[in-house]
Amino acid sequence: MEITIPEDLGCSKATFWLSHDPVCGVRLECTTYPTWPGETMRTWIVEVDGARFVFRAEWRYADASPDLEREIQQIVDSIQFE
Repeated sequence: MEITIPEDLGCSKATFWLSHDPVCGVRLECTTYPTWPGETMRTWIVEVDGARFVFRAEWRYADASPDLEREIQQIVDSIQFE
């Protein structure tokens, strides 16, 4: 899944919550919000033996180099579950 936050968000990044865990509440460790306008977040969700793992990569620049995206994908591809 990939989300890119618009440059012209129109509100403080600390008040634009993408998600939060209602059990935990709106606290930093229980939420997702953009670090800065223009940020791209790519998330991988994997289920292994009934356990769910979430990996997230974030980068600031809309024109991130293909090398950066390739490096992020290589890191994700290198993850192994045993």
